[in-house]
Amino acid sequence: MIRIGSLGSRSTALVDERGALFCEALGWSLDWWIGADDRWRVPARENSVRQSRLADGPVVRTAVRVPSGDAVQTAYAVRAPHELVIWEIENDSPAAFVVALVIKGARAVNAAENIIFIDRRWGITTTRPASRWSVGRAEEVDVEVCGGTARTGSFPPTADRAGRITGAFLFPVAHRTRLRFAISLSGSERSAPDIDLATLPDSDAVARGWDAHLARGLRVELPDAQIMSALRSAQAEALLTASRNRPAPDLVAGLEDWGFDAEAATAWARLTTRARRRYRPDLSGATWESLSTNPGDLLRQIRHLLVAENPDEPKIEVLRHYPSSWRGQGVEVHNAPTLWGSVSFAVRWHGDRPALFWDIPVGVELSVPGLDADFVTREPKGEMLLAANRT
Repeated sequence: MIRIGSLGSRSTALVDERGALFCEALGWSLDWWIGADDRWRVPARENSVRQSRLADGPVVRTAVRVPSGDAVQTAYAVRAPHELVIWEIENDSPAAFVVALVIKGARAVNAAENIIFIDRRWGITTTRPASRWSVGRAEEVDVEVCGGTARTGSFPPTADRAGRITGAFLFPVAHRTRLRFAISLSGSERSAPDIDLATLPDSDAVARGWDAHLARGLRVELPDAQIMSALRSAQAEALLTASRNRPAPDLVAGLEDWGFDAEAATAWARLTTRARRRYRPDLSGATWESLSTNPGDLLRQIRHLLVAENPDEPKIEVLRHYPSSWRGQGVEVHNAPTLWGSVSFAVRWHGDRPALFWDIPVGVELSVPGLDADFVTREPKGEMLLAANRT
């Protein structure tokens, strides 16, 4: 699952690999179904679902095939000023379809005009009222919606203490257009706030904002696109969770390693002394080929492989391991924070020989064991053509 949220917010949500939304603080979830000319598509049961991040930040696009095109859902969070998840459903096809917003696991559901109340709190604001609806147990709603017998007219307030309500709200979406929904992340408002959906930031603007946030820390360029994507995603995850009441120590340490000092300091203060002391990761066995899928561990492993500092004396190793698949391709690291000051370096290739460019604090010893085990320097700045195949 991919976490989405806004910086500084303690409320986040999770998007699963099929585009369903899970609001952690609320208890209910939100799914989406697509009714095309030929049949209904439930992404959880479809083989044609694809998912990606926009610019590797917490902006998630999920697409499912429909005749001659796609239904595309984009999910991201904003604070405007309420904490919201925005869903944009785009009809990227030449024919109209119907999207069903499907609320699952609710204890109470009601609707009035373009407002949907869930568990007696404001839940969703839609662009316009639903054209049809269905409510009941999950299997009943599935049969009614996918069978084309969803109802019209006023929605009946429905309650179930056991939290077994499924409610579906259907909206037609014309070809080559999109529909927008605002979803509460807090579930605290009994009445619906006044939200102008048309003026909320779009996904491209939010993605650009996240690019700017991520650029504040240690910046790197690696020749492996998959690792770069995982790295940026882990940075976004760490920034999102840093503002929670009890952030994970590995994520906080990862923020610190990557230069997000203000967020890390605030997050460390929320951890208990015991939690801080218990976090003692062993990074000695880290390799590029066996990076963790845990965001915090991945951040620390990549940082260790790029820049490893000696806590007892001013010595820094960069590029402890340089994969054979990277040879001939450059690497850049800008402003890596260390105990001894900021470290920057780059690798360029001249045939089979790597050239190292560096900028390190005065008095620090620099080595690059992954490229040339014999190279050592104390020069604060410089460049050197290293030996070929010396590792």
